[in-house]
Amino acid sequence: MSAQHQQSRADRSRRSRHIRLAAVILLCGTLGACTAAEPPTPIRSAAAAESTTPPLPDGRLAAGTYRFDGLARPFEVTLPDGWIFHHGGVLEKDVGDSEGVFVWFGTASHVPANACQWPGTLTAVPPTVDGFADALAAQVSTTATAATEVAVGEYSGVEFDLSVEGVESLDDCSGSKICIHSENSSCTRWYHASVAQRETYRVLDLDGERAILTVGEYDDKSKEPLLAEAQAVFDSITFISG
Repeated sequence: MSAQHQQSRADRSRRSRHIRLAAVILLCGTLGACTAAEPPTPIRSAAAAESTTPPLPDGRLAAGTYRFDGLARPFEVTLPDGWIFHHGGVLEKDVGDSEGVFVWFGTASHVPANACQWPGTLTAVPPTVDGFADALAAQVSTTATAATEVAVGEYSGVEFDLSVEGVESLDDCSGSKICIHSENSSCTRWYHASVAQRETYRVLDLDGERAILTVGEYDDKSKEPLLAEAQAVFDSITFISG
């Protein structure tokens, strides 16, 4: 965590972890009037309906393969011991007080022009893979690598890395958070751990519905074994066809 951010990660992460990535389940009534269309209704394929893979439950998970039905198409993900699932789209794992990684999956309809001074800058983006990727590439206070083509099973899209740029402390930003994207014209997904938080995006076209998958770390203190484990979880995501 940055020197300017005086709270220890151990204290802060326990209190704020369940806030910073709650984008997929926050109710419109707690955020103000929603201006975005409702997220796409998940479509259970015949293969998913017949699947014996257990759905992802909230809480700490045993090692195994689980099914997630919350996007336009269901997928399976394989986890080692020690991972936690919460807020309808967040997998995370901590090691001690300093290391923390996550895998996030969901949707977004709005991106702020300025991720640090974000109030009043969130605008709707085109409902395409490129529309979302281009909006993040143009965003002030973050920087994105060039998008490259990627495929997850039969679904194609783009992959890029996103990190904070030009921000010394979260306290310099509105609400002490960096708003990345949102389900509506209020901010529903932000960085709240440190200015070193970063992630890799896979933005996919699921038969005309955009889905977003990310893997990242909450600060820059996570060691290679944990980073590699998070990447393996991310790469294990397989959409169920049929």
